[in-house]
Amino acid sequence: MLKSVVAKTVSAWHKQLMHRTAFLLCGLVMVRACLSAAETKLPELQVGQRVFRNIVILGVDATDLYFRYDGGIRNAKLRDLQPELQKMFGYDPVRAAEIEQRRIDEERQFAESVVRTLQAEALARLRGPETVEEETLADALTENSHLNKPMPELAVEKWLTEKPSGTNKLMIVYFLKTTSAPCKHYTTQFNEWQKKYAKQLVVVGLSPESQLGKPAESEIGFALGLDPENRIARKVGVSNVPQIFLVDPNGIVRYCGHPAAVTEKTLKHMFEMFGLHFEEKAPSTATAPAKGS
Repeated sequence: MLKSVVAKTVSAWHKQLMHRTAFLLCGLVMVRACLSAAETKLPELQVGQRVFRNIVILGVDATDLYFRYDGGIRNAKLRDLQPELQKMFGYDPVRAAEIEQRRIDEERQFAESVVRTLQAEALARLRGPETVEEETLADALTENSHLNKPMPELAVEKWLTEKPSGTNKLMIVYFLKTTSAPCKHYTTQFNEWQKKYAKQLVVVGLSPESQLGKPAESEIGFALGLDPENRIARKVGVSNVPQIFLVDPNGIVRYCGHPAAVTEKTLKHMFEMFGLHFEEKAPSTATAPAKGS
């Protein structure tokens, strides 16, 4: 399964790389056509506040200038050059902005496709071998993997809340640091899930910090334990955060990895698998009272 994710990811990156390479080569051809046959050299080149010396122009496209200088080879945005050089290299700010935006959109779409792939793979694992691709059945897990194995006991140095119980509930064991920006994003998400699915789900945060300040502690709306010696993290092979272990009501790990792969759809599927009844709250249909009533 991991091979499948990696293959898809590499394939997508390869396509983007080929696109960028082709774009750069076109730029190099264009500059050879536009500039004189002799190499274009400049004694210096100012890019923003920085000055480069002994410049040899290698190529140019709609957004970037590529050059060699005393320190090596690099590129500079045409928008950061002085007006006379922008004119020399045919800088069109409108066209450049369109191309930059297209690149941003392509990278965003690629990132979203990676997340969708991770989510699909995670859901396939949760459903079990009978519904996943045949090739994934031969993917061996390492001896250290805890997937489809019992989750070790959560023995921490100190609980900042009551010790949680995963009896008859789905459990998310969430490895985090309160100072981590990515962790703060998922902490907000897990706060919402814990409140929304309190009868079906228990979120358990595990932090390697020895103590938390009041502000950090108040931002967390689920069970939280401090494990400054990383005993549990080492036991399950966690070396970075954020990471989660999705544990079924029988204490078996059904998913371990980045939290981006687990969505509310994943949770609801798990609730159904293990008979954890939940009801979707219908949107309120109450109408505001008429003025003057």
